[in-house]
Amino acid sequence: NSQLCTLADEVAYLRNYIKIMNYRFGEGLKFVCTVDDTQRDLMILRFILQPIVENCIVHGMTGKKLTLEISMSAKTENGDLVLEISDNGIG
Repeated sequence: NSQLCTLADEVAYLRNYIKIMNYRFGEGLKFVCTVDDTQRDLMILRFILQPIVENCIVHGMTGKKLTLEISMSAKTENGDLVLEISDNGIG
């Protein structure tokens, strides 16, 4: 049972997590992911991104009926995989 998974698998986990949260929050979450095909098979720690996305939801949602958009992008710099997660929330 490996602690690593592909970036593609981790993104699939995030998409499922967002689906679950949308059931809870009434379709108020949007997830936009930009991952190049060359990065999909790169190995990362399993479930390392979900707590960050959860933090976006906890601190970005308001009591108002607004859509929270969470964006994730991946790039490679000097042989390293750089992942960036941002949101349009309040905090």
